[in-house]
Amino acid sequence: MANSWGFPGNDNNGQPTGTGFLGSLLTGMAQGMQNQSQTAQNLDFLKQSRSQELVAGQLANQSNALKLQQQHAELDQAEAVNNFAKQAFSSPGDVAGNTLAGTDNSTPPQQGQQIAGQMTPNAPRQTGTTPNPFQGGNDGPQAGGQQGPAGGTQTGTGMLPGTSTSGMQPGGSTSGFKPMGKYSAEQYAEWDRKYGFPPGKSYALLATESSGGVDNYNPQSGATGPGQILPATAKHAGYGIPDNLDANDPESGFKVLKGYVDAAGGDFNKGLAYYYLGPKAAQQPGALQSPSMQGYLGKNAKYTAQYNAGMAAKQADNTPTPADHVETQERAGVTQTPVSMGQAVDAQSRMIAGYERAAQNAAAAGNVPAAQTLMARADALRGQQLDLAGKRNSVQKSANEAVATLTAGVTDQRSWDAALTQIGQNPAMHSALAGLKITGNFDLDRPAIATLASRTQTLKDQQELQIKQQDQQLKEAKNAREQQEFDRKQVQEQQARDTAAADKQVIAQQEDQRRTANLASGMPYVPGYSKTLPQATTPAVAAKVAATNDKAWADRAKGTETAITGAKNVAQISADIAGKVRADPSLVGGGITAFQAEHPWMLNAQQQEILKNTNSLVVEMQRSAPPGAQRSAATAAMGKVFATTKPNLSLKPEAFIDLSDNLYYGAQAQVSMDDWMNRFHQANPSATVEQGRALYGQYERSLGAPYWTDKDGVQHINRKSVARLPDGRDNPEYVSPDSYFSNVK
Repeated sequence: MANSWGFPGNDNNGQPTGTGFLGSLLTGMAQGMQNQSQTAQNLDFLKQSRSQELVAGQLANQSNALKLQQQHAELDQAEAVNNFAKQAFSSPGDVAGNTLAGTDNSTPPQQGQQIAGQMTPNAPRQTGTTPNPFQGGNDGPQAGGQQGPAGGTQTGTGMLPGTSTSGMQPGGSTSGFKPMGKYSAEQYAEWDRKYGFPPGKSYALLATESSGGVDNYNPQSGATGPGQILPATAKHAGYGIPDNLDANDPESGFKVLKGYVDAAGGDFNKGLAYYYLGPKAAQQPGALQSPSMQGYLGKNAKYTAQYNAGMAAKQADNTPTPADHVETQERAGVTQTPVSMGQAVDAQSRMIAGYERAAQNAAAAGNVPAAQTLMARADALRGQQLDLAGKRNSVQKSANEAVATLTAGVTDQRSWDAALTQIGQNPAMHSALAGLKITGNFDLDRPAIATLASRTQTLKDQQELQIKQQDQQLKEAKNAREQQEFDRKQVQEQQARDTAAADKQVIAQQEDQRRTANLASGMPYVPGYSKTLPQATTPAVAAKVAATNDKAWADRAKGTETAITGAKNVAQISADIAGKVRADPSLVGGGITAFQAEHPWMLNAQQQEILKNTNSLVVEMQRSAPPGAQRSAATAAMGKVFATTKPNLSLKPEAFIDLSDNLYYGAQAQVSMDDWMNRFHQANPSATVEQGRALYGQYERSLGAPYWTDKDGVQHINRKSVARLPDGRDNPEYVSPDSYFSNVK
């Protein structure tokens, strides 16, 4: 008969009676309490994955694509674009939401199948039983099931943290995904939301059409802008698309595509065909199956996958893990149970496997940086898993000790209730109840309490040994991981040293080659940064020094640009007017008065031309006056001569020619100096502007005084730095700087 507690009892003959309501509840307490606890503790872990599974399932249904985009417009973009993560954290057999498996109508099936074939499914879930030490047969689940030292309970993957199931090695985090072109990933995400596109499609359009370009122009078709829009389309495309679009506006391409997709009934591939072929051509039989169209769709799908992989990688570091949740709960004072910890370890294992699959998919999509980031995230989670598994073992051990202590100390109904509650919350102790016909009534159950206490003590001792073994394995795994990290850093440091040594050797060889080439050409050799900067100089400092020096040369070029143009004009004008007077000395002097010069109509045509050129000389001389430190010696002498006397028609022919020649030599000397400075900088990139000026000044001083005065008191510019005479012939007095420096020891 049933007792007042409702638990199964015995009749007067000692035979078991039926089970009352409360008795059935206690008999099924192990399973019932486990399910309730599991539901409560696993809620946080399931919320995100269920949301992702919902999104994935809807994405698989092309007919609901537009409806899905409207319903989820307010979802966090991280969840919306994380196609790789959705695939990775859903059931291994469920690829409904995998845009790379061909269910997204933007992906050619062949490509999707090829990529999906590289997925690594979750490790098989393992369950196991152990013979009940108190009864024959397999009468209860073994605590923890079959697992590795860091695996979860019963549903654990059995994956040992610190090892990779994908065959890929974790790399450094390179999650700074940057799309090609000028627009950011966040800008493309905003455009996707604005126009209702699947994630990554706005980027794929511009990347496919113009590599994200802004001012692209196709002279053959006339297509313009980031979206390569034809003039006729921009003017009037129809299909509800606004007229008079600005082809250089990236959103114009999105407006056209949006109109075409709507016209195609929401079929994105058909919309792309309208965009690529034109609406009429796209509706012809076989148009979508043409090689060019398939190539266009494949390229679009590739860029879509690359974008989504990059966005998934960007979000990886911000995604909370089960280990993070446990830590948060601990800080909040939440007491963990064996069930909750087992679920956390399980969830962590699944997340690790998910990131590894996501990394493989990213690599298959061609986004290697994203793959490296995802693998690095998986590796970091494996490190967390070691600590999480240790916490799980500690919680399990404490729970076992609590059960053993409580059952051994049962003295009344209250202590008996506490013991049964602890057993119900500890699946590892459920097998101790097997065959004892516990009712929950202290008086009725008293004969079985001693047996239960013995069993719980035995289970505690058995599992304590198992936990010790697992803790030892965890310790070894941590040590191996630390050693692996140490070895990795050692290898990286050695590689860095080897690379630096190789770079240094290459730089030394380049320096030797440059020195040899300079000496052979007569150009001074100035040691490069590798020899002039201190050995402890960091690359950043060296780059800053180089940038500062490059700017100084750029400033010099900009500062002398006008002066060099003026000097070239002075040299040309001076040579021209001197040549005219040499050919006809009567054009100047001979009684030409200042009055005639002031009234050009009194002069002949050639005299008027000379007068015009002499007036131009004044302007060009002003332009040809660079800052003093940037003048050649001959140019400075030319300025002094010009300040004293300017070419004019009243000068005697000899004086006019001498003065014009002096102006030519002075101006040409400045041009020669500028040409040499440019060649010097090209041959010695690390040399400073001041070093170039100093060396050229050394060359000029070797030529003698910048000007000299003849017996008649006429000053003449030193012409040794000018290669050509005013009439174009070689200057026999010319001494080139290359010749000079070739002979300087």
